[in-house]
Amino acid sequence: MPATLQRKPGYAKASSAGKILSTKAPTKSIGPKALSAPVNFRSKPGELRSDIRALSHANPFVLIEAIRSGVPATLVQDMATMMGRPRADLLKMFRVPVSTFERKRVQGLPLQSAESERVLGFLMIVNQVEALVAGSGNAKGFDAFHWVGDWIEQPCPALGNRAPKDLLDTTEGLSLVSKVIAQSASGAYA
Repeated sequence: MPATLQRKPGYAKASSAGKILSTKAPTKSIGPKALSAPVNFRSKPGELRSDIRALSHANPFVLIEAIRSGVPATLVQDMATMMGRPRADLLKMFRVPVSTFERKRVQGLPLQSAESERVLGFLMIVNQVEALVAGSGNAKGFDAFHWVGDWIEQPCPALGNRAPKDLLDTTEGLSLVSKVIAQSASGAYA
């Protein structure tokens, strides 16, 4: 069996025709700090940042379920406040129509899966930056949300002089921005 098709223990087994024979969930967590509890975005002051940090350690299956269930529409407003940016900028970046956002916010409904995936992907970018700075030992006073909010507005040579915010509406764009952040930490694009 080619290396890319080898089955990992505990994952779904597929027949030669590609049909799933077993949907048994992994028996051990993915990563040393994987969370099995659902992703929760509490609205109490001071707790949202810790909920967002927990995403970095969440089991991928938990993240998938959070995407499928949808994140609360109010999370976008909270993010805008934490970034010091207008909510309209984030809605545009995540391709969420203002009227849809307002309706869902007022009714307490979650965003659609595709919108939720973009929001969670962006939060993972913020977590990545925060972890890089914390790893440098120089994180005192650093606000990852504000830094990322400023950085995504600026053209980036490693992104073909595009502003990162213009790429954050797709999974591939999120991945590319994440790679650029990782490379810049190593000095590749300094």
